[in-house]
Amino acid sequence: MTKSIYSYLFLLLFYGSFSIAQNAGDNTYKIIDSLKLQLKTAKHDTTKANYLIKIVETLYLKNPDTALIVIAEAEKLSQKSNYKKGIATSYNFIAYIINQKGNIKGALAYYLKSIQIMNAIGDKGGMALTLNNMAGIYKNQGDIKKAIDYVKKSLKIQIDQGRKVNIARSFNNLGFLNGQIGDNEKAVVYFQKALDIFYELKDKQGAATTLNNIGKIYSDNFKKNDSSLSVAMNNFKKSLILAKEIDDQKIIAYVLKNMGDVLIKQNNYVEAEKQLSQSLIIAQKLGYPESIKGAAGALKDVYKKQNKPAQALQMYELYLQMRDSLNNGETRKAALKTQFQYEYDKKEAVLKEQQEKERAVAKEKNQAQKVIIWAVISGLILVLAFLAFVFKRLQITRKQKRIIEKQKQEVEEQKSLVEEKQLEILDSIRYAKRIQQSLLPTEKYITRNLKT
Repeated sequence: MTKSIYSYLFLLLFYGSFSIAQNAGDNTYKIIDSLKLQLKTAKHDTTKANYLIKIVETLYLKNPDTALIVIAEAEKLSQKSNYKKGIATSYNFIAYIINQKGNIKGALAYYLKSIQIMNAIGDKGGMALTLNNMAGIYKNQGDIKKAIDYVKKSLKIQIDQGRKVNIARSFNNLGFLNGQIGDNEKAVVYFQKALDIFYELKDKQGAATTLNNIGKIYSDNFKKNDSSLSVAMNNFKKSLILAKEIDDQKIIAYVLKNMGDVLIKQNNYVEAEKQLSQSLIIAQKLGYPESIKGAAGALKDVYKKQNKPAQALQMYELYLQMRDSLNNGETRKAALKTQFQYEYDKKEAVLKEQQEKERAVAKEKNQAQKVIIWAVISGLILVLAFLAFVFKRLQITRKQKRIIEKQKQEVEEQKSLVEEKQLEILDSIRYAKRIQQSLLPTEKYITRNLKT
């Protein structure tokens, strides 16, 4: 019997309040109408962005195309108001939606941009949830080792943050991923860690999911004459009890299918038919093609063993119908993925060309700015040199003026000194003359005496 990964349950951790869409049911449109009314009265772009995000939370699963348009507007308003958390949340929704449409490369790019913003604003919790969502992408791509790396990164942050429910979900996901690569012992260890926390938190959905996963590990890896099938059935029964308590029909359908597989291995075809029939009814009610295919395929094997060819044929036809439906869906998804990838690559090429042009223009502007800057610097240097020259000449002129003034002062002082000396000499001469005149007879006196 082929091993189906759909019998395991991988728990996604979403950034933002994604629970509304999953629980809204028939109230979805009422919620949207209410949010639209609130949106009309909102004044600030941040408030409007938050209302748009809440609308997307109700739409992204059932109407992803409309959700993508609305979240683009939320992202635009968040950008306009520089509302970082709104931008990061918008990127997360965009990533999720375009990933569902097959644009994996684009989804990863948006998740990375979201993480960068969360890191900048210190939103560690948001980073952890986004890392887990990226792990989901790698899981779906079959890159299990990379998926494990991303869940571990997410888990580390969750442990630092002390968010127990997300720690438990991360442990569950690590168990799931390790089971995918055949490391069953490690898978069970991780599942048990998750289960312990879910029990502590009284999280019945988480516990039911993990118990189902533990049972599937034992069921898929049983050997003849060992107790693996008993352990598997015991875990499935515990899971079924919890799932019924919370009326989680999805988990109930998975668990009943897995119980039917165990009963087939135990050759208990009567009980296997009962469990698988119930699983099929629920799967058809939910409209899950993969679950319908799994239950129908197992019932076909049961009816063959019971020698009921008509019922076996009926189940086989249903199995083929669901298989073809899934294959067509996968084909459409692959075509859509190719289309998205083409559009993405085309836009990326245009963007790259535009960026090259912008870089060339920026380079030219940069060169022109450099020329202007160097011209200004050269001009400033010349001005400074001229000012320095003028200042130096001014200093020299002032110095020369001081020297001349000093010399002039010295000349004046010498002149004054000479004049003083000259005056002293003249005074001495006059004084001597007076003395001479007082001692010697005058010329008239001599002349008169000679005549006599």
